[in-house]
Parts: sequence; structure tokens; C-alpha cells
Amino acid sequence: MTFERNAYGGVSGTSQKTVNGGFGLQWVDYGGLIPHFPSACVDGNGRTVLATTGIDGRLYFRRQQSSSPASSYDAWTAVGL
Repeated sequence: MTFERNAYGGVSGTSQKTVNGGFGLQWVDYGGLIPHFPSACVDGNGRTVLATTGIDGRLYFRRQQSSSPASSYDAWTAVGL
């Protein structure tokens, strides 16, 4: 999976269709409004977690619902709420 700060000021991403395969041509807009680039990691359950700073200066994260690359993500959540 790869992510970017998109032209709308939010986060977009795409993933490989198969292991060691090519990346999809369609990018998914994950929303948000961020002043800097997002970060990504994989949690202990194999789910991708996106993290970024919001325009309010707070840390936000968004986690996949399962470890499948096609899995959807939960909504952006501020850390500490």
C-alpha cells in the first residue's frame, strides 16, 4: 500500500492487487484535511494504520477494519478522544 497527500489536502492511497504485483491505477480518497504528509504502519493484527496531524494540530489515525488489502478503514479519530 502507498499513500499520499492529495490535491484536495487530504489523504489518498492505492495498493497492490497481488503479492509482488502491480499497483492499482485507481487511488482511493480517504478524506481528511492535513497540512503535512501522512504516515502509515501495520499494527499487531496486520491492519494498516494511517496517522497524520490535522489542521487543528492534533494527531489523527485511521485503521483498516481487517488485514485484507481491500478492507475499508474506520473514520479518522483524534488520539486521546
